[in-house]
Amino acid sequence: LKDQDHRNRLIFATRHGLVKKTDIREFDWVASGLAAVSLRPGDELREVKLIDSQEDIILVSRSGLAIRFAETEAREVPRPANGVIGMRLAPDDEIIAMGASRQSEEDLVTITEGGFGKRTPLHEYPRTGRGGKGVFTHKLNAKTGPLAGAFVGSEEQDVFVISDSGTAIRVPARGIRRSGRLSQGVQVTKLDDNQKVAAVVPVIKD
Repeated sequence: LKDQDHRNRLIFATRHGLVKKTDIREFDWVASGLAAVSLRPGDELREVKLIDSQEDIILVSRSGLAIRFAETEAREVPRPANGVIGMRLAPDDEIIAMGASRQSEEDLVTITEGGFGKRTPLHEYPRTGRGGKGVFTHKLNAKTGPLAGAFVGSEEQDVFVISDSGTAIRVPARGIRRSGRLSQGVQVTKLDDNQKVAAVVPVIKD
């Protein structure tokens, strides 16, 4: 990390909606593997972000729900500790992505397995307490399929959309229409029969 980097905490999100925040100094001089988070049986790590003390956390689920809360809602704990509930999920739902932002002018970009995507302004997501069920972030149906991926970013970014057959296209975020939480978005990639979007990878800004 650069000396001037103000981000000094790692926040972890798991498939089952748990989050955990740990000071980056807990990982100083790691020469071999260290336990970063304790996972409950059947759970798995989904995403890790480097954050500061002024950011909001956004969790997104497969069924098209999202929750936004201040990072201070997740108390700082040591490396081996368990996480706390970030988002309460239905039994058949799971977390697919986590974002972090201190700028409400950014967007939450969501793309479905059927190749439909949209950008929704972050200000449409109310800041709530940790542990809620979230609000709708993408209108899903048989055509769109469930969400494949999501990220917090700006229209200046590009995104790789990768299908389950291994093909990838690079899409400018500005080419994805900005619309409200309850819209289904527009088709951002064409898929062959029996194909679906398997991964969404934002291009890191310089």
